Amino acid sequence: MERALIRTLSDIEDGHLSLWVNGRFFDPHTGRPLDPPKIRVISDRQPYRGVPDPGGPWWDMLVQRDWLEMPRPRHDTHALSRQSGRPRRPCGGPPCWVAAPPVCGIAWGVCPADGATLAVSGDSTRCQECGRTWPGDRLNQPCPEPITRTEEERHLGRTGMCDGHALALTAVYGITTELLRPGQHAREAGTWDRGGEAARYVRHRYRLPAAKRNARVTVDGRPATILGFRGAYLVVRYEDQPAGRLLCHPTAHVTYATAGQPD
Repeated sequence: MERALIRTLSDIEDGHLSLWVNGRFFDPHTGRPLDPPKIRVISDRQPYRGVPDPGGPWWDMLVQRDWLEMPRPRHDTHALSRQSGRPRRPCGGPPCWVAAPPVCGIAWGVCPADGATLAVSGDSTRCQECGRTWPGDRLNQPCPEPITRTEEERHLGRTGMCDGHALALTAVYGITTELLRPGQHAREAGTWDRGGEAARYVRHRYRLPAAKRNARVTVDGRPATILGFRGAYLVVRYEDQPAGRLLCHPTAHVTYATAGQPD
């Protein structure tokens, strides 16, 4: 267990696992300090395997060991104080909480540097371009990266996104983005599945004319069917899991029933 906790702490410090804290330190009606304060912690994924009760408040174990420090009220706070942030380790001290911008939250993952280039293999995710890896399935989880850009042309119903999703948006859909201005708020981004652009991008970018809806494929040796496209990824359904949906990279561990030249 101790080793799993240490690995989980390392994942937090490396940015592979993020925690957001919502802390209420004062009574919203009277303004009096709450003792104890009401702390709500949200993680973007499960901790490293071996941590007891991974679905519960496992971070309490890190706090009890003085490896994490929960946020404290600021002196200038109002009756209701909320703090959210990501942990880091100051010089020689335990991790603390620092302010962080809202996260992207789009339902599928990207590489922050290369965009829609992720492939899942076993219990890790790898960027097909730069080779960076993350533990777990980053592709099929909400994006934990901070919102840094907005959609300039307002084609989407919701417009905030991270750098990696901005790259994917431009490459796949030809929609430009702009940097988020200081103090500017952005709506969350949409699913980006308009008019078949994603399907055309996959076929021409990777020279895969067989990548079409309802096409039979094999993913990691398992028979599957292409149900659609999202960003630069395939949406597939395994034959032995008809109720499930999964994203996969078009060229990673995927075998198509037919082959040929780009249409």
